[in-house]
Amino acid sequence: MRHRFFADQIKLIFFTGVYCWGDQEPRHFIEKYKDKEFWIYETEEEYISILQEFAGIVRDYGLERLEEMLVPSDPIFATPEMHQYLYENYESLIAEADTKYDFGKTGEEGIRNVSSLLYQNKDREFEEAKEFLIDMAAIYLEIFKNDMGERLCL
Repeated sequence: MRHRFFADQIKLIFFTGVYCWGDQEPRHFIEKYKDKEFWIYETEEEYISILQEFAGIVRDYGLERLEEMLVPSDPIFATPEMHQYLYENYESLIAEADTKYDFGKTGEEGIRNVSSLLYQNKDREFEEAKEFLIDMAAIYLEIFKNDMGERLCL
């Protein structure tokens, strides 16, 4: 997200690249700041006072907010449990996917086939599609592994 910045204004932003939360500012989750995007200062004392207020916000809300941001903001994202399942069961998933999905699983053709299947299933509910998505992730990983000459470490 682009922000506009001015020399005499500052803002506090919480950010994590996890699960597409985007920037979170105190106005997004603290009622008393709901109309406050920027803190304006004219003197060094005002600037220091704002920084002290920011320190209080970070101390009182920061870790809790960042922990909340570790949970998907949208249920379409793979969960940590799904990642772990893929990691622990990769070889059996590939063996099963080889029999379930009869198409080329190497190179650009493989990527196109996975992409096509994902597109064909785009309207499925997440809960219904979980197993399918894990299968596609396993096949996708297998394609990269094959193309990289098994230089990937699993």
